[in-house]
This record gives sequence, C-alpha cells and structure tokens, in this order.
Amino acid sequence: METTQNPSSVFFRISDITGFLGRNKWKIAVAAVLCAGLSAVYSLMVLEEYNSSVKLLPEMQSKSTIGGFKALADLAGINLDNAQVSEAIRPDLYPSVLESSPFLLKLADYKVTTKNGKAMTVQQLLESQHSPIDGVKSAIFGWMSSESEEEKKPVVITSPLPGGVVMLSRERKRIVESLSTRISANLDKKTGIISIGVAMPDPVAAAMIAGFSAEYLTDYMLNYRSGKQAKQVEFLKAQMDQAKGRLDEADRRFRSYRDRNRNPFLSASTSSETDLEASRLTAQTLFTELSRQYEQANLKMREETPIIKVLDPAEVPLKRSSPKRTRMVIYGFIFGVMAGAVLSFISEVKWN
Repeated sequence: METTQNPSSVFFRISDITGFLGRNKWKIAVAAVLCAGLSAVYSLMVLEEYNSSVKLLPEMQSKSTIGGFKALADLAGINLDNAQVSEAIRPDLYPSVLESSPFLLKLADYKVTTKNGKAMTVQQLLESQHSPIDGVKSAIFGWMSSESEEEKKPVVITSPLPGGVVMLSRERKRIVESLSTRISANLDKKTGIISIGVAMPDPVAAAMIAGFSAEYLTDYMLNYRSGKQAKQVEFLKAQMDQAKGRLDEADRRFRSYRDRNRNPFLSASTSSETDLEASRLTAQTLFTELSRQYEQANLKMREETPIIKVLDPAEVPLKRSSPKRTRMVIYGFIFGVMAGAVLSFISEVKWN
C-alpha cells in the first residue's frame, strides 16, 4: 500500500483504500459471513422475552380538600378544626416497593397461566426455561468464581429464626435476583405517572405479572397510608357497638321497670326509676360521644387515603421484545467487516 509520508502525518489516497479492499475482499467477506452466521446461531439459542407494562396515576388529596369533609362534618356536629392531616406520601418512593424482597418472594409463588394454558408459579416458569447459552454462562461464571466445596455448602441453622428474619436457599435466592432484573418501575417526575415494566419468557405470564405488580403496589400504598387510621376506626366501631348494646339494655330495663311500677306516689318506685333513667342517660351520652369520634375518624381516614388509578392496564404482547434477530445478524455482519478489514490491514503491515 502506497502512502505519502511527511514528518507529521500519513495520508492514504482513495486508490490505496480501494486497492486494499480489492486485494482483501474475500477475507473481509468470509469474516463478515462468519460473524453474521454466529450472530444468527446465537440469536436462535437465546430465549425469547416478552414485555408488558402498566401505567399508574397516583393522586393524593391535598390538605385543602379537608374543607369539603369539614362542611359535611359540621352538619353532623363533628368538629374537624383540630384534625391533623398527614403529609402526602412521596410518589417517588412507590417504585421501591416493587424492589423489596417481600414483594419478590410473594411474586415467586404467584400462579400464572402460560400461552399454552398451563398453570404454574412464577418460580416454576423461570426454572422450566433453559437455553444452551445459560449452560455456557453458568459454566463460565462457575469456573471464574472458583468456590471451594466447603464454600458451596449451605449454612445450617438449627435454632428457629426470630420474626422478620428470612433465610433463602441458593435456588430461591437466584429466582429472587432474576425477578429483580425482570421487573422495573419508573416515575415520570413531570407527569407523576408510574410505569411498571415486566419481561418474561411467556407473553400471558408477563401481562399477568404486570397486573399483579400494579395491584400489589396499590394495596401496599393504601394499607401503608391509611392502616393506622383504619385500626382506629375499627377500634371505635367496636366500642360504639358495645355502647349501643349497653344503651339498648338500659333503655329496656327502664321501660320494663316503668311498666311494672305505675304508682307515682311510692317513693321507692320513684327513686329506682330515677336511677334507671340516669343509667340510661349515661349510656346514651357515651354512645353519642363514641359515634361522634367514629365519624370523625372515618372522615379523616377517607381524607388521607391516596387514590391510585390505572391509566393503562396490562396487555398481552403480540410480539417478542427480544431477541432482535435481524438486528443481531446485521450487527454481526458489520462487526465481521470491520474485524476482517483490521486483521487484513495488520497482516499487510506485518509482511511489508
């Protein structure tokens, strides 16, 4: 190859480039076809993946909305002036829920239906999908890790674990790690829309898991936001029911005693009736106060409960998302051309 050289640079003429390509066209062509063929074989060995997504629109009632509840409460004689409104939960924390271990463990046991109508858990679905590439990767990574037999032995714990502590087997841990890479949740800070994406080797399972993830996130945030207030409402409801029972019993005893003792001139009768009436008024006052507190707590719980709407439901994908076989073959062909040209150039420089 002829070049024009000076002390500072080297220039290649177009004729030099065309001549180089002409001399090495068969080498470059063989390299391109070989790389394209290897890319095609690799794309056929890779498992197919299908993507499904759900879009959620979380909303939180602001503090100003308590005014609407206050107007309704005023009609019932309930004072909400001192009611404290908790701050709205940050929507940017919502995606973290789908990255947590409790969700991934629950998802591993979630039953899905494949496109062939077969029912199985998500863990069974992932364990049933194998490709030759996975075996090669496992062998390579296993050789690189070079763990001893002693290190591969599982940890044995004889004593029971305390509450809140989870121990996973190697296989279970691998499934959880795989699920964490297959599920993603992102928040668009401009629109506030949460997008949940799921990648699975089965299209129907991908859509079902996307819907399950959205449902889990919605239930989790509702329970997280209003769980404490809901317990307060439940407690007041139980106390109110007991007070209602005592009021009914006091009213029944008062009416029964009045029916049996109709002589107003007996002092003993008058004294007993006064005691029963006082007991009935006490029970009525207690019931009225508990009813007021119950309604106030119920209105506060409604005001603090977030609203999460499904903007776009999960759909069964009609086409696979990966592998992009045509694109992989094209990339392999381009890489082969470049590799063949570089190797041919190095060969000519070496021999010249």
